[in-house]
Amino acid sequence: MKKTFIILLVVLAIFSLILATDNKRKAKQLEQTRQDLAGLEKELGELTPIELDMLKVVEVGKERGLSDENIRIALQIIQAESGFNGNSIGVNWHEQGFYSLDIGFWQINSHYQSEIAGRNANRICLMEIECSTHKAIDIFEQWGNWKAWVSYELIK
Repeated sequence: MKKTFIILLVVLAIFSLILATDNKRKAKQLEQTRQDLAGLEKELGELTPIELDMLKVVEVGKERGLSDENIRIALQIIQAESGFNGNSIGVNWHEQGFYSLDIGFWQINSHYQSEIAGRNANRICLMEIECSTHKAIDIFEQWGNWKAWVSYELIK
């Protein structure tokens, strides 16, 4: 019994040593991550609003599972449609006597906004980069491509 107890104490001591070593390694990794983030925050502070919007599109695209190629196309569509101007509004006059608006970064058309982008695609959302990018990716997923944007044909 005494021998078993001693073996158990030795095993516990070894396990404690392993945990302490692992905790030190994790603490070093955490500190390195904090330093990396501090460097990124400093770097991000120097970015222009358009660059920050571009980073947000990349982030949302990655989050939603877009390929690098589709993220590149998404950025080009926004540039072609609105020049990364979330306040951009285009007016379309139709032969039937009504008009529609192309709204925000992605220039999603007001006539189709609830039908294509979902009921929650209000105009404020379409003028915000993160929300509108989610809506645009919804459209991309519904269509299976970027052809909902005329500019896609110009940039592909």
